Amino acid sequence: MKFIDLYIKNQHESQSEETETAEITDENKAYKPNYLTITNMLVEQIVFDDEIPPTLMGKILLESNDSYNIQIGIGFSDLNHILITCGDLGLKISDLISQKLSSSYIESPTVIELKDIFGIDLIINNCYLEGYCTQHKDKNGNWVEDEGNLFMVDKIFNKQEFEKKVEQSKDKEQLNDCLELIGVAYIYYLRLKRFGLSEHEARKRSGLKNELLFKLSYLINKI
Repeated sequence: MKFIDLYIKNQHESQSEETETAEITDENKAYKPNYLTITNMLVEQIVFDDEIPPTLMGKILLESNDSYNIQIGIGFSDLNHILITCGDLGLKISDLISQKLSSSYIESPTVIELKDIFGIDLIINNCYLEGYCTQHKDKNGNWVEDEGNLFMVDKIFNKQEFEKKVEQSKDKEQLNDCLELIGVAYIYYLRLKRFGLSEHEARKRSGLKNELLFKLSYLINKI
């Protein structure tokens, strides 16, 4: 029954999303930020002042050894959360930012060149950043991503949390696939009955000889 409840919940959520989408105006429907997850980033600069939240400037490092430039807008509290996961270097950077913010005079903007100060850039790979690139409307009224690859952080996961989330997502997907297959088996059973096969033979050929599996298949189709 737990599996059925999960399947029903997913079906209802899908139907709700379809209903909500149908009610959205064309103008709002066009705005769909492309969410992505950053798992490995090289930070070269941190830019901020006393009013504007920090921006991390650097590169996303890919498994193919390629990279591309990116800027990440993030709040001070989230930045501190990230720096804590980056060992001694992260703590040193956090202390330096605190010192600059507590100073009687704050440069506007304040630019921290990590390699110049610490002799090394910062690698963020012990936590994953989930978010989207900012967008604007072009002259034709279409939403397009801003130049400069400005990425806004929506969620931060530690490595273990993210990997667990991915694994759970895969498990749910596999479960839904299994339930759909069981549901299809009942449709096949009904067709066999129409062709004149006996109850016993129709269940056997459709893979629903087991009474519990047969009831589960029936309920899935009824729902």
